[in-house]
Amino acid sequence: MLTSLARCGSCRKTLLDIFLSSAGIPARTVARARATATPLRAPPPHPRFFSISCRRDNTSGAIEGNDSAHNGRLSYDGPVSNVESGGEQAVSTRPWYLQVGTPQLDPNPLLKRQQLPELPPDPPPLLEWMLEHISTDLGLDDLTLYDLRQLDPPPALGANLIMIIGTARSEKHLHVSADRFCRWLKTSHKLSPYADGLLGRGELKLKLRRKARRARLLSKVGSSEKVNADDGIRTGWICVNVGNVPDGRKSMVYKDLHEDYVGFGEEIDGAKVVIQMLTQEKREELDLEDLWGKSVRRHERKEARMSATEESNDAPHQVGNQSTASKPALSDIQFAAASRQGLSLGSYAQARSYHTDVTVAATSPGDFDYQRADGITETAEEAEEHEGPQTLNAEQDPQIISSNQDRLAHLQQQAHHLMALPQIQAKKMLREDNSPFWESFDKIYPLFPALQEAEIKLDVLAYRQTLCPDTGKDAAVQAFHEIASSFIDIPVRMYTTILRTLMQAPVLPADVFEAASLIEQSCARGHDMGNEWIRAAMQQAILQLPDAPFAPRFRPDAFERFRVVMKRMMGPASVATELEMLQTCAQVGKWREFWDIWRSFPRAMRPRPKELYVAMFHHVAARHHQAEAIRCVREHVPEMTLEEPSVTWDAEIALAVKACLLVAEPEIARMAAQEDAFGEWVSLWRQCNRTMTQAGAKI
Repeated sequence: MLTSLARCGSCRKTLLDIFLSSAGIPARTVARARATATPLRAPPPHPRFFSISCRRDNTSGAIEGNDSAHNGRLSYDGPVSNVESGGEQAVSTRPWYLQVGTPQLDPNPLLKRQQLPELPPDPPPLLEWMLEHISTDLGLDDLTLYDLRQLDPPPALGANLIMIIGTARSEKHLHVSADRFCRWLKTSHKLSPYADGLLGRGELKLKLRRKARRARLLSKVGSSEKVNADDGIRTGWICVNVGNVPDGRKSMVYKDLHEDYVGFGEEIDGAKVVIQMLTQEKREELDLEDLWGKSVRRHERKEARMSATEESNDAPHQVGNQSTASKPALSDIQFAAASRQGLSLGSYAQARSYHTDVTVAATSPGDFDYQRADGITETAEEAEEHEGPQTLNAEQDPQIISSNQDRLAHLQQQAHHLMALPQIQAKKMLREDNSPFWESFDKIYPLFPALQEAEIKLDVLAYRQTLCPDTGKDAAVQAFHEIASSFIDIPVRMYTTILRTLMQAPVLPADVFEAASLIEQSCARGHDMGNEWIRAAMQQAILQLPDAPFAPRFRPDAFERFRVVMKRMMGPASVATELEMLQTCAQVGKWREFWDIWRSFPRAMRPRPKELYVAMFHHVAARHHQAEAIRCVREHVPEMTLEEPSVTWDAEIALAVKACLLVAEPEIARMAAQEDAFGEWVSLWRQCNRTMTQAGAKI
């Protein structure tokens, strides 16, 4: 009987249950565990495994019970689940369509909105309390935290910044939460927060009272207040600047790099916490998460590139087979690794890896020739006049130039030779970007140049713009911006060079705007750019704008407005500057501006010297306008005696007045030769001749 029962699996389970019951384990407990256990199978989209712990035996492992018998017969309700000590997974023979999974409860949306964000690494001790107070006591939802302490350059709110963004339920809830939060910081933590956009309790009541009174007055006259009018109450956004709190980090990351910091403000070791409280509509409109999220992700990618570059720098690199060669510089390895991996140069700018050494390898020995075709070769006598070697040392590898002195000497040599060439030949060499000169120059020019090397390249590009105005000024401007982005302390001479290049004809409005931006940058660097040359250059640029109808132009009174601003900032211009402006106005035909400059002297109670009168008469005579020459002679010749001090007649004045008289009356010389002739022009002509005779000048 027992043998026949042992042949059936269900009977064997029943016998085991009886055995467990005799051992002191209730069969009811085992049956309950068996009845509620779920198999270890689940639908593929969301695999969730639920199991109930079963009773383990020290020898045979886990044994599950069977369902009770039905109608006096042994019914099979499921397989025997034996989990051995080896860790084998239980296997179920129940079909998948009979398996009942545990019901999954939908997450509560309110709990999701009230979930606190994770703390950043090394958080300030006060940050966790702030988050709990903002969420629990104030009731702000959808809290988002951004750790901006590592951003370089730092945000406008300050360095070591931690920003929290929360949503208020209404406008009233927004102001009440911000007010209570500021009071909590003042009373509990002795801080001095500043809430930008917060209306105080008394101020809010006053604004609401005034708004209600205004609405009553409008209703009496049959009007209503505009719905979209800005009443100063519905701000929708309050920025609470908590200030500096103790940071969780022991030391600042860049503290050692800022020991010699010079600038505005002061360095603070703590962290700055800012709470952005917004309504739901305002938060969706501003989308601060997208703004700061992009900044954080961009910084993380930059840090990843820098760490990958540092790992690649550990591998040894060798360039060529040199018997007495030294190990390459660390900067060479970094730049080579960056070029192989396609990294941007901006990552090195943030890592403060600025070097002047770079490995320049040619494809073949014949490619590295600095003095090939088109007039670059110099004679021995010319080479002795220049500084630096004319050719590479025979003992030096022609493939590599890693010495700063050698590279600088070769750049100076090519620049000096270029300036000494005839302009026609130099123009031919500089016009094309792929000319032999530029190929040779670019091979020597380093990736991260020093100050002297950058000055040489900028001088060459400025000389190219002077010889070839049609090539454009973009190359010189781009080179200057690359130099400025490499954190080189740019001297005033380089600013003057690029400004002279921008002010050369033809001058476009974009050139003037670029020049104004460069002047602002130079002033920010501490250079004194408020000199006469800058004033003259900017005025010349405004005067030389093209008059084509399709070309963008300034407003008609731009020149006068600029002169007024410069006069208030720097005072009246010098006589030399005004002489240059008169010449420029006469050349470009800006006669209204010409006479405005001329009349600016008496308006400023300044006397006009003799040089100004001589230049004015010559420019008017060169115009060949008879009516203008007549008016000029009649008005300004008598004014010379009214100046304080008065302008005395001499040979220069007489020659300039005679030039105007020849335009006013072309037959004046023949008329004055007649003894019986008289008139204002004849008398003035004879006076000029007498003055020149007394001065010993040729009539």
